[in-house]
Amino acid sequence: MKYISIGYSIILPFLGCLYLHAEEEKKPQGFSGITELGIVVTSGNSSNATTTGRIDLNYDLRRWLHHLKVNVINTRTDGIRTAERYNLNTKSNYKLQNEQFLFLSFTHDIDNFSGFQYQSAVAMGYGRNIISNDTMKWSVDVGPGY
Repeated sequence: MKYISIGYSIILPFLGCLYLHAEEEKKPQGFSGITELGIVVTSGNSSNATTTGRIDLNYDLRRWLHHLKVNVINTRTDGIRTAERYNLNTKSNYKLQNEQFLFLSFTHDIDNFSGFQYQSAVAMGYGRNIISNDTMKWSVDVGPGY
């Protein structure tokens, strides 16, 4: 019995800190995101030019979390295009209690150097945030898609 009391006295303050931390994260944060633009030009035996771009935006509301991600890459080698890809991902989460959510997502991918003209997917279902802190975010989604 003595060891159980010692165990509880160690674990309970830790659980209290986790609860307070979770309550802080539930506040809506509004807009956040990252944008990138990269250009690499090389010359020598051959000349290469690569252009990349990325937009990664979140809009966090009290009950909704919207996510938009766009990736673009274009590459030319000796004046001939060797890579061209455009990717769009959107996802909206309707927040439930205890780090759970319902989601709807859409993905559209155009890669002019693949075997497909384009690929698209839409999915909906249930998700749960497993880990969500400043250094790492991990969530699991389950549901049907087309």
